[in-house]
Amino acid sequence: MLWGMATPDDLQQIIARNVKTIRRRSGLTQAQLAQAARLHGLIWTRNTIAQIETGGKRVQLAEAIVLAATLEVPLAELAQPSGTEVAIETGVWSAGYLRAVIEGNMDYPAEFRSPEQTLVAKATTLALGSFVSQRQSLRQNLMDRWDLDPDISHAEMKRIAGWNDPTDVEVAAWIEGESRLGVTPGEVMIASKHLWGQSFQEERDARAVDRPGRPQQVKGRITRELRDELNRQIEQAADRASNKESK
Repeated sequence: MLWGMATPDDLQQIIARNVKTIRRRSGLTQAQLAQAARLHGLIWTRNTIAQIETGGKRVQLAEAIVLAATLEVPLAELAQPSGTEVAIETGVWSAGYLRAVIEGNMDYPAEFRSPEQTLVAKATTLALGSFVSQRQSLRQNLMDRWDLDPDISHAEMKRIAGWNDPTDVEVAAWIEGESRLGVTPGEVMIASKHLWGQSFQEERDARAVDRPGRPQQVKGRITRELRDELNRQIEQAADRASNKESK
């Protein structure tokens, strides 16, 4: 899953858009949908439907269930975003995870960002956006912490600076939130290879093979375990770099 940095639609915007689309597809007027909703127990008028479709009224859970029943569609379709992500209050979920939760599929991987991760990930992406101006400090950081070849090519530095593997982006956001060491997804990639000889995701998959439990819970436990290990590794590398400078 690719985590974008553009602000996704929130759930209410998605429901509003989908109600209008599904209603029109079903050949119903706003007045007819309101009448059908009343038969299902909601005291709604045509104006209520108009407010929902224009974002003037928030749809509660019971109302969403009635709307889905009235429009004869699954609740998940009513909440289906057009993109890959959806804003849930102050967090961000993947579209697939939202559908899985609505359908009761708890084996689906928990793909979401907390508010803190979202803010740090955006800040990280913005910082990397101006590669030319950041290149020297990034190069120095990696050389000091990971003994990076001082003759590393411009192309390789550009690849590291622009590294946006979704797993490494989320891990970097979490570690940066904990340590404030200027950690980027590219450094997560490098640190993972130093620590485990493979990427964060490859190490997580390898450890999950013999772990008992539900896949989603196992993945969550191992993710937290690896983040802590990597955080300690990066902090130690930063300390070593700092000690070199002070000598």
